[in-house]
Amino acid sequence: MLPGPGGPPRAVLMLVHPRLLFLYCVKDAALEAKLARVGGPAELRVEISAEGRSFREVARRAFDFRAPNWYLPNTAVDCLLRVRLWIRERTGFREILASNVVRVPREGAGAGPETWMKCEEGRPHATPREAPRPRRAVPAGPR
Repeated sequence: MLPGPGGPPRAVLMLVHPRLLFLYCVKDAALEAKLARVGGPAELRVEISAEGRSFREVARRAFDFRAPNWYLPNTAVDCLLRVRLWIRERTGFREILASNVVRVPREGAGAGPETWMKCEEGRPHATPREAPRPRRAVPAGPR
């Protein structure tokens, strides 16, 4: 369920799963009037960042502001991601809205060592320990 419309104009980005994003816009009367007046093609620009300070563009897609929401395929994982919405005016494209930043998790296990936690009853904190080593397969039957 999405929040009810209202408040300042904004683009809201949500993570469906690492390879799919959901974007919707909240528009007020002033933004609706601006979009109707300009009427040019629009595009969204997907940007990613590893640390959240500097973002770089990784994709551009045409879209229609008249649609209430969009599902966006995503190719970037294990990063911070945002979407900026642009519209063409006489002098070129101009940014209209920028979404919130979402954290896109990785899709699988990392390359680092696996860490297991030993949890004891009555203790609120777990103690990290090394993962058990896999045992070699031993053939069954007489030797």
